[in-house]
Amino acid sequence: MKKTIFIFVFFFNVFLFGQALRIENYLKRIESGESQQVLRELQNLQTEYPGDPGLLFLEAVLTINGTDALQKYRKIVDVYPEFKYSDAALYRIFSYYFAVGEYKKADETTNELARRFPSSPYLQFINAISPPREETPVIVKNDWDSESHTPQKKHEFTVQAGAFLNPENAQSLRDELIKAGYSSGISTKSVGGSLLNIVRVGSFESENDAAPLLNLLKTKYNLNGRVIISDSQEK
Repeated sequence: MKKTIFIFVFFFNVFLFGQALRIENYLKRIESGESQQVLRELQNLQTEYPGDPGLLFLEAVLTINGTDALQKYRKIVDVYPEFKYSDAALYRIFSYYFAVGEYKKADETTNELARRFPSSPYLQFINAISPPREETPVIVKNDWDSESHTPQKKHEFTVQAGAFLNPENAQSLRDELIKAGYSSGISTKSVGGSLLNIVRVGSFESENDAAPLLNLLKTKYNLNGRVIISDSQEK
């Protein structure tokens, strides 16, 4: 009887493993520019693979709102620590914090990655860029697209609406902000071999002047904007 139960449990586990969502192909499609197609397929995937960490990882990659994406990556790390891409989720959390200048949180994420996944190859990427240990103002070079370019003064303030590893997510947000009547552009920052796309909106002479826009981004777009210093010199 015990032997029968063991065999049943073994094959049940094998069956579950075989039914796990393989996301490599979807990630390649996203990287090649098929984000919208994959996004449309997510609903069917949710029905076929409910509660699958691979599906949650795909959702995080396709999530436009940076805060929401962080929450999904964090859930993967905390709830599915044995998942194949849990260390990648932590690395994406680090990449976001480092790119937006929250170096203390980036450092904490680095320590967590080293503690929980000491053999992760992402540690080599992080060690190569040696993130600062204290938060400092983020200075990004202006790389406005020509269609949304607005002449600006040097070193004035702008609002960072989000930062994304997926360029299509950044472009989608930028286009939505432009359609809504706001000047918006994208700058890029290399983090451990990955290119982060930073969406900025508006132009202000002081941090206080940006407060109404921050509130609007939060209430209308559910975005946690951040005031940064913009170097608006042309390339």
